[in-house]
Amino acid sequence: MAFKHGSKAAVWYGGLDMSPYLTSAALSLAVEVADVTTFGSTWRSALPGLAQGSYDFEGKYDPGVTQLETDFAAQTEAVLTVCPGGSAVGDLARLVPALSTSWGQSSVIDDAVAVSWGVTGAGALAFGTLIHNSEDTNTTTGSSIDQGASTSTGWTGHLHVTLVDGGSWVITIEDSSTGSSGWAAIATFAAKTTVGAERLRSAAATTTVKRYIRVVATRTGGSAGQGITYALAFARSKE
Repeated sequence: MAFKHGSKAAVWYGGLDMSPYLTSAALSLAVEVADVTTFGSTWRSALPGLAQGSYDFEGKYDPGVTQLETDFAAQTEAVLTVCPGGSAVGDLARLVPALSTSWGQSSVIDDAVAVSWGVTGAGALAFGTLIHNSEDTNTTTGSSIDQGASTSTGWTGHLHVTLVDGGSWVITIEDSSTGSSGWAAIATFAAKTTVGAERLRSAAATTTVKRYIRVVATRTGGSAGQGITYALAFARSKE
């Protein structure tokens, strides 16, 4: 058994790396149930209903970070990825279509200004892994990532671009049966020229993803040596 320390958690929201501002991230999952108990029963019976996920965050206030207040006021859905135990390739990631439902600030005389932030999933949460978290300079083909086995449960991808030095970048996820040949794109994000985020999902919940995946970053325009810094999370499920 390998435990993870909470201080290693990482959070991306849109084009922001929120990790330097947050001190806690608490996930809550719930399923509604309908009581179908009838006369003569000795135990209650229930039918499962709709599932929902939410996150509660706490952290420190930075007046330069205004995106959360803006999205809360506009009720704008955003792309949220939380890695509860680390931000290395292969670490677990929670992919959330995020709707901010609460936002608070508190000032006390003997501490830094604090913030609280509540998020509800505007759709299904996906549970996957982080497959990229660094800068790619010039067009880059990533290493093969062995994810154990082929799956036929669809997929979800979250891209968070936190810096672009120049040029236009297309980030693609490819899969392969062998890890050495037969690579084909399964997810292609829109071209990025600045910070931002995007959530993509497979067309069907039965879409097949082969055993191996890799990330390809392709730059057009710009100059030699320019790069893109981004985090990319991938889940082998659509729901």
